[in-house]
Amino acid sequence: MSGPSSPVRIRSLAATASGEAVEIKRILFEALRELCADLGVREGDLVRCRAETPSQLLLETPAGRTVALARDWARFIQVVSPGPVAAPPRRLGIEREAAVARS
Repeated sequence: MSGPSSPVRIRSLAATASGEAVEIKRILFEALRELCADLGVREGDLVRCRAETPSQLLLETPAGRTVALARDWARFIQVVSPGPVAAPPRRLGIEREAAVARS
C-alpha cells in the first residue's frame, strides 16, 4: 500500500488555537485571497496564531508581522498542521576528511 501512514487533516483556520502554527493550504475565495495578500498571508505560508478572541485571530505572518483576521473570514481558509521539520543535511564529505586527517 502506498501513501502516507496518516492522512493529512485539513481544517479551518478559524479552529486554530493560540500558540499553534499551521500551514495555509487553500484560501477559498478570490476576495479573501486579496485580503490575505494585503495582510501578508498566502497559500503555502506557515503562520502562527498569537492570540484568539471569539471574533478574531491574531496571526504572525512569515515576515514576522502580527495581523488581525476576523474568524468569519478565517472559516474559509483551509489549513493543516505543519509536517515534520527535516534535519539539516549532514556533510559526510567533511566528516570523513576530518576522520582521515585525525588518523
